[in-house]
Amino acid sequence: MGEEKEDLIRYAKTVLEKENIDYFIFGHRHLAMSYKLSQGTEILILGDWINSGNYAEWDGNSLYFRIPG
Repeated sequence: MGEEKEDLIRYAKTVLEKENIDYFIFGHRHLAMSYKLSQGTEILILGDWINSGNYAEWDGNSLYFRIPG
């Protein structure tokens, strides 16, 4: 849909005006994606984990978006 039309991306940008955040993780959205903002912040939308099983994995240093299969 584009950065300006995606509600979760717009929301993250408003939060970043007040706080420095490395990652936003959202669920319950039937769209799975990883998106990097220009500030170096990454947005993970896990999608429909019941049917697709997508998940995020933190290794102590980095966050990874995992799609099973």
